[in-house]
Amino acid sequence: MSIELEIYKSLECLPSSPRLVKLNAIEKYYNIYPVKTMCRILDVNVGTFYNHLNRKVNQKSYLTNDINLKPLVLEVFNKSKQRFGSTKIAQVLKNDGYTISYKKTKQLMNELNIVPILGKKEKKEPAPVESKNRYLKNKVGNNFKRDKPNEVWVTDVTEVTVLDNDFFVCTIMDLFSRKVIAHRVNLKNNTKLIIITLKDAYEYRESPENVIVHSDRGSNYTSYKYRSLLKSLKLIPSYSRTARPTENAVVESFFSHFKKEEIYRQKYNSLEDLQQSIDEYIDFFNNYRPHHHLNGQTPNSFEKNYIIKKGLTSQLSEQSSFVDEIKKTFSSGQLDQKGSKVLL
Repeated sequence: MSIELEIYKSLECLPSSPRLVKLNAIEKYYNIYPVKTMCRILDVNVGTFYNHLNRKVNQKSYLTNDINLKPLVLEVFNKSKQRFGSTKIAQVLKNDGYTISYKKTKQLMNELNIVPILGKKEKKEPAPVESKNRYLKNKVGNNFKRDKPNEVWVTDVTEVTVLDNDFFVCTIMDLFSRKVIAHRVNLKNNTKLIIITLKDAYEYRESPENVIVHSDRGSNYTSYKYRSLLKSLKLIPSYSRTARPTENAVVESFFSHFKKEEIYRQKYNSLEDLQQSIDEYIDFFNNYRPHHHLNGQTPNSFEKNYIIKKGLTSQLSEQSSFVDEIKKTFSSGQLDQKGSKVLL
């Protein structure tokens, strides 16, 4: 009994102590007192203790193995001039007779805080390639700032999905004032959509001549019907290069704002809802939304100020009515509807 009492005092824990505490206490006196006696005193299964001890031995061997492998991993990494990742390093060490997995190599690389240094190919802007088609020239370039109305119109088509149905919105904008001068909605992205939108803009702007009409190279805009209409109206076609959306950036930017500020904020239950939403937003855009390229003015205000500055008072009445109407509309909390422009 005296030896058991001595063991009990030395272990400094009770049978009710946590199992890991008891296992560590037995391990501490593993080479001093009989294991079976210590296990009986602390109510621990002998097999449980030996499993605990073997795990500790295995962990120590793993740590020793890692310590030996780390300098080898680092050596291979540096010999490769910091090019090799874990797969290549593991393969080199395996070829040299070492037992190591890709996963273990990656772990050791993380502990060593080393990663392969690989260069990246510089992205070069492709050299401009002039189209061999004489009808597809870009007559606008990057000059999006214009000095008077009806110098350049920009146009494009965007897709809007409502109740799993795709609709296509075509707009035409005057670069001078960033004003949307025509828009239409259609179930199909076809030549009919852009032709009728162009006719709307032409009539709204009172049949101007020699206006550059700039678009991308979509099949509708390069079609014979569309180009023939431009020619008959004495309008000048202009096209951005293939895969160069920045060359039609103004109308692309409009569509981005249009979708974020209107389309993605709404839930449409019908085509009529979509029609109303588009009409309201374009009224809002032209009459109420300040534009940073216009020094904070709205498109209609910018055109009105141009007319006053140039003394073109005969053209002012329509612009004034726009301003008065929008003030009255927003003060009453309702937008004026100008009738839908939808092709079905």
